Amino acid sequence: MTSFKQAKEVVQTLKDWGASDINLMYLGWRKSGLINESFKNMKFASKLGSKKDYKDFTSYLSDEGITLYPVTSFMEINKYQDLFGKNRYSTRDISSEYTEKYPYDLASNTYDKKANAYYTLSPKFYQKFAEMLTKNFKKANPELESMAFNKLGGKLAGDYKKHSQYFKYNSVLEQISALEIMQKGGIKNISLTSPYEFAVKYASNITGLPYESTLREVFDYSIPFYQLVFSGYRDYSGQIINANDEKSITSHLMDIYGTGSNVAFTFSYDNSSELIQTAYNYYYYTQYSQWETEVKAVLSELAKYHLHEYVLVNHEQYEGHNGVYVVTYANKADYLSTGTSTDTFKVYLNYSDKEISGISVKEGTINLSRWNYYVDKEVS
Repeated sequence: MTSFKQAKEVVQTLKDWGASDINLMYLGWRKSGLINESFKNMKFASKLGSKKDYKDFTSYLSDEGITLYPVTSFMEINKYQDLFGKNRYSTRDISSEYTEKYPYDLASNTYDKKANAYYTLSPKFYQKFAEMLTKNFKKANPELESMAFNKLGGKLAGDYKKHSQYFKYNSVLEQISALEIMQKGGIKNISLTSPYEFAVKYASNITGLPYESTLREVFDYSIPFYQLVFSGYRDYSGQIINANDEKSITSHLMDIYGTGSNVAFTFSYDNSSELIQTAYNYYYYTQYSQWETEVKAVLSELAKYHLHEYVLVNHEQYEGHNGVYVVTYANKADYLSTGTSTDTFKVYLNYSDKEISGISVKEGTINLSRWNYYVDKEVS
């Protein structure tokens, strides 16, 4: 769907549209494509282009200060390249049967047994597989020092095989060991998806952070504590905008302003229609050329207020109104060096179904319509 040459063209186009400070995740880069194999072969697929194409692509990214993160599934594997495979390396339930999982199909409300099954790697083998991955990845790609993981650090698994149980606490310890092995082995920049606290110290970039809690505890509303803690200290993003196109651009911008998140899109060069009637037709939204208007709208809006030169420092409900919040930003350089800043601004967010009137801002008083926001800062 996206070769090295095409990926370079996509990045160049995004920069023309206003993108900067890009972190590039490359999904399906191995010979197996989107099928998650274990880690004996860690080369880029030849279908993506020649060695010259690869060198030209990575040199361009380096010159532009863009980090390339090949995306790898560490904890869930479709196909083992190792002797005894799933029978040896997969987690077991309390009856000592290995666990086999399938993607959930929302249309039929059942698990899709026609799709590729995936198996959860036992914590017992995290260190072994981390050593294998690091050795083979660096051997095949000695110039690369980065990788993205979509489960490691953010999911916990137990293995209940008789006489060899590994509980979720053991999973935490083994994941820490695995991450340390990777970093010491030369994978210095690691991107993690919604990681737990124990893994954040190893992450140079964080993706997929939720904008709010599940509210299962019957709370009235949630505050983004995670983002309040790490704003300014780690790059992080939330929902992928074009993967959640049931929401308006205004709604996505409200979530970004409410959490200080970076912008995230998933793009391919080729037309997404090529995936119709395949196991990957859920990537129906990815052709980058179809999203020019939305990308420009989001980037130009955030650039007006230089949002990412500031850090999120406060998030609270506005005067007792359910679904209405006011968030405060402070200048990043000042705040991270001194813990305070006089250069601040507020953003008002109205997630409710009614207009909120009489909000005092720098220019006077405003009325904020339903499902809308107001940035109380001069455009520069």
